Amino acid sequence: MSLETPFAELLRDAQNFHTSLQQYVEGKRVDDQNNDSMQSVSKLLLMIEFVFEMLRDVGLAVQHQLYVALKEKNDPRFEHAAGWRKCALSGLQSCRCLCVNALTVDEQYIKWLRCIWLVTHIQELEHHRRRQTGREEMLSEHTEMYRTALAFVFEQLQNLYAAVCTAKMRMQLVKN
Repeated sequence: MSLETPFAELLRDAQNFHTSLQQYVEGKRVDDQNNDSMQSVSKLLLMIEFVFEMLRDVGLAVQHQLYVALKEKNDPRFEHAAGWRKCALSGLQSCRCLCVNALTVDEQYIKWLRCIWLVTHIQELEHHRRRQTGREEMLSEHTEMYRTALAFVFEQLQNLYAAVCTAKMRMQLVKN
């Protein structure tokens, strides 16, 4: 499922995304009263956070807990859990789980984990890179990596939202 939104437009437009990302990293406010545009990286990240809060509110607290854990995690590496563990996302037992704080997640979700980690750490990563290199301009490879990660997270959240809505409708139909 793909909903057409200003965020989808931002993610498709590489030049506009680059400009918005540069402003986000520099901490410039592009969402003031004179700018009604939803096309900004800061607003996209805020919307992603709101979606995770909504998931928590509709009973998918583990999704929100995982988001918070990844946001608070300082490094993108994940340790393997010893033995069989229950995957927090699928609810299935797995001997290939990764640890994310107190949660364990099957390694089949590694792309999801890494992309969420990456998009929640863009500013820190870019500030660190600038300190190390002295270069203010963002590398096009980095911009594309962030854009791809945000597009993946955005798409997966749309799919999850569609699945939740479908399940809710089915439950309602069964009740009637």
